[in-house]
Amino acid sequence: MHRALTPRSPRPPRLLLAALLPALAACATSSECPEGPVETPTTDTPSPRATSREAPATVAGPLRVAVTIDDLPAHGPLPPGETQLSVHTAILDVLDAHRVPAVYGFINAGKLERAPADRAVLELWRDRGHPLGNHTYSHADINKVGAAAFIAEIERNDAALAELVGDTPAARRSRRAFRYPYLRQGADAETLDTVRDYLLEHDYRLAEVTVDFGDWAYNPPYARCRQQGDDDAIADLRWSFIATGLAFLRWSDQTARALEERRVPHVLLLHSGGFDAVALDELLSAYERQGEVEWITLDEALADPLYQRDVRAPSEYGGTLLEQIIERDAPAPAPVPFMIQPLGLLENFCT
Repeated sequence: MHRALTPRSPRPPRLLLAALLPALAACATSSECPEGPVETPTTDTPSPRATSREAPATVAGPLRVAVTIDDLPAHGPLPPGETQLSVHTAILDVLDAHRVPAVYGFINAGKLERAPADRAVLELWRDRGHPLGNHTYSHADINKVGAAAFIAEIERNDAALAELVGDTPAARRSRRAFRYPYLRQGADAETLDTVRDYLLEHDYRLAEVTVDFGDWAYNPPYARCRQQGDDDAIADLRWSFIATGLAFLRWSDQTARALEERRVPHVLLLHSGGFDAVALDELLSAYERQGEVEWITLDEALADPLYQRDVRAPSEYGGTLLEQIIERDAPAPAPVPFMIQPLGLLENFCT
């Protein structure tokens, strides 16, 4: 439910500054934002909601973050000279270097129908000790296919997961972690309830997200910029990626503290794309420079009471758990103004 900027100019400003509205306010109070000029955005933006209450001034404890990766074994266009295996090897190497534990990779096994060789990607994740979870067979949109077809997608993907990881207790626990594609859980109560009840009856754990800054939208422009050899544009993409990622982490921390009156563990959503592979090290380093980020597993995050809530907020759009809670409790305003993902600007970058 993050608002997206959608200009239709042939090419955005060189530094994507209009895309960095989420970062500007955060950068004003932090030394961790990338260096660069600040200009007045030229694009009209939605007015943020009023603040209903502020987060506590001080909260003890580290900012715990679980990293998760969606859309295995393939996401977005490949940059020139790369393969899915090289992209995923790079991602896993960065996760290891930062000592990020047990990163769930949420898979769409149906992608193997088009590219059977990409099974090696899933085997790589398995063999390097990372759990694999269910993201439906073909990345189905629940609002388009309906509850019955969506449940069939879950079951078909679970069969593929069982063949890949086995049926040990640990493998079954991994397979029973589920994430909705697009974070969409149903536009109407009947669809939402039918699927949610199925998940509960079959012992699935819902892998909700609290930090989603639209990383996926950087992968197509990166592939285009690589094809064009536009190194300056790639540098701009990296700057925007890190600034936006930092701003959204702060938003999630502040919003959760306002809602819960405590610091909660967060679940970061990333994707298995070519730009994620090259920017991940810098992103994790930027998070670590906050001074109090602690990498945890998804299982540790989901054990927090926040994730035990059975929040049911039908919506046409996908949203994080924090956004669902806010939307469910409407008309109460958001405790922190909603963020803006620069989706439209990125669509037009390097075109």
